[in-house]
Amino acid sequence: MTNRSSFESDCRTAEKTKAATVATALNLLQETIAANSVNAGNPPGRGLSQAAQNAIAVAQTTYLQTVQKAEHDRQQTVSNSRASNLQANGDNGPA
Repeated sequence: MTNRSSFESDCRTAEKTKAATVATALNLLQETIAANSVNAGNPPGRGLSQAAQNAIAVAQTTYLQTVQKAEHDRQQTVSNSRASNLQANGDNGPA
């Protein structure tokens, strides 16, 4: 396996990891919304209690933080791979 193919493999793995993390976080957000609304007997037209609104707000914040962290981790992996697989071996062409 060449240095460039190792780099490309690392990039694909990082993207798959990010996608899986975001999908899990989104599922958790959706389940939190469902558990505090329709599944709890609160139809959309009646509004939610303050506790339910707070739980959903916390879940939304957690989701956004998870997405941001997943993107950060993906970029860090790509950067580290670029440094160790490409630049360390003299491949300074475009990634």
